[in-house]
Amino acid sequence: MIIKKKKKAVAWFLTDCNTKNSKTIGTLASYVETLLNKRNLTLDVYGWCGNLRCPKNRIEECLVLLKKDYYFYFAFELVSKEDYVTEEILEPLQNYAVPIVYGGANYSRFLPPGSYIDAVKLSGGEVVSLIEQAIRSPEIYQNYFR
Repeated sequence: MIIKKKKKAVAWFLTDCNTKNSKTIGTLASYVETLLNKRNLTLDVYGWCGNLRCPKNRIEECLVLLKKDYYFYFAFELVSKEDYVTEEILEPLQNYAVPIVYGGANYSRFLPPGSYIDAVKLSGGEVVSLIEQAIRSPEIYQNYFR
């Protein structure tokens, strides 16, 4: 029932805008946002780098929004090292959103197969197509949670 109430495509919570990898991630996010906009899908960016606010000390309130409103979540690692992951890859799954991961880790060691989208292995267009297909087909979206 939670999934049927979702209305927005992607959320992204950013806590640090000035890391070594942030330029690459920002470029990718801008590209994906452009593609999402062309298909009338939303990307809401929370934090100091975005247009919406989510104070670090109130992250639980923001995660409620993730659970209620968003199908997907950008879980982009600001540090791109082999097998470096943060809790950010789990927060979307715990809140009925699919993580779109980007980093240096082998995510299959940390997440169940088919429960996420690995943006490193896909083009921006392919990522957006997967988002669009899942939003339009509840069966496809629910498969991420099997």
